[in-house]
Amino acid sequence: ADHYAPASLVASPAGPAADATAPVWAQGVALRLFGLVTGRPDLDQRVGLPDALDFYGLWKLFDALTDAAFYYRNREFALGNTPEQRFMGNWSDGVPVRELEVWTSLPVEG
Repeated sequence: ADHYAPASLVASPAGPAADATAPVWAQGVALRLFGLVTGRPDLDQRVGLPDALDFYGLWKLFDALTDAAFYYRNREFALGNTPEQRFMGNWSDGVPVRELEVWTSLPVEG
């Protein structure tokens, strides 16, 4: 993963906000234009469709942390080194993906 890992194109939006989301081709055009303006012409090639890292490693944790901070809910997904926090989904054959490694303190060297 790199700095662009949390940036993903939305493949098929669902729900009430679906009409407000730009289609994938428009998102690609916007990324290309942004890349040209910022001097990063390869930006559109570095951003892909959402994957397990997006859903389980970034968005789940961010959403859970904001829920825990502002609404005092979903704390089991955000805090405490719980199974819900560590879960990263399953592979297509049903085998669980390696869990997140949660550190509750920095390792002591020496």
